[in-house]
Amino acid sequence: MIVVDDDRELLKALSAMLEESSAKAECYDHPAAVLSLLQKKKDEYDMILTDYQMPSINGLELVAMVRRWNPQIYLILMSGLDSGQFDWYLKNRMIDEFIPKTELLGRLTEILEDLKKH
Repeated sequence: MIVVDDDRELLKALSAMLEESSAKAECYDHPAAVLSLLQKKKDEYDMILTDYQMPSINGLELVAMVRRWNPQIYLILMSGLDSGQFDWYLKNRMIDEFIPKTELLGRLTEILEDLKKH
C-alpha cells in the first residue's frame, strides 16, 4: 500500500496506525515520488490512499495516471472537501473509495479489514 499526502503530520499518524494494524505501507509526501516509483514497479502495489489537494498535481490526476498503468489497483481518495464533489469519480470507477478526512482513521481500518477477508 502507498499513502500520499503533503501533510507530514497526518502521514506520521497514518503510518503508525497502519504499522499497528500490520499493514505494509509506504508513505510519501509528494505525488511525483509515487509516480516515479510506480513507473518502475507498477504491479507491486495493490492499494493507494491519496489526498486530493497536493502540490503540483491533485489526487485525481495522480489516480488517473495510476489507473492507466495498473487498472486492478485499489484507489482511495481522501479529502477535507465535501464528498459530493467526488461522486462522479466513484460512479465511473476512477476511484474505488472516498474517505472524508474527518472519518479517515475509522474508515481506513474498516477497508483494511474488508480487504483482508477477500
